[in-house]
Amino acid sequence: MRDDRNDPFDGLPPTLRQVAEVAGIEAAARLARDHGGTEIYIRRTLDMEHVLVKSVGMEAAASILERFGPGALEVPLWLSGRRQQMARRIMQMLEAGHSEAQIARALRCHIRTVRRYRTRVSDAQMDLFSILDGEEKSCAEDDFDES
Repeated sequence: MRDDRNDPFDGLPPTLRQVAEVAGIEAAARLARDHGGTEIYIRRTLDMEHVLVKSVGMEAAASILERFGPGALEVPLWLSGRRQQMARRIMQMLEAGHSEAQIARALRCHIRTVRRYRTRVSDAQMDLFSILDGEEKSCAEDDFDES
């Protein structure tokens, strides 16, 4: 079982995680930036004109070829990882008592982004509380049923 608290690749899609493990996080970031959301073909032999080599360099490309082998490689977008990280940071700062404006400035995001995450958490908490309230009532009714 992975301990995500100490995982330097936390939030990466599986393919980019594997790239990062064999070629480094910088190679994974460059690959996602240059080819995210597309498919590239990795040839058996690499040269300086290959799209993968142009993107990540020969050494990293060779490591990626060794890990994945020749063939098609679907390169995922890295947006979800960035969104997770952004959401985590926003929530940490909200819990620490920072204002929406302070968070937006510190994280270089729009204040609407901060508000959107705050709203999602509030909605999720309300759903959780209503579920818990319902469970507590049914437990209490069962415990005190006099029939």
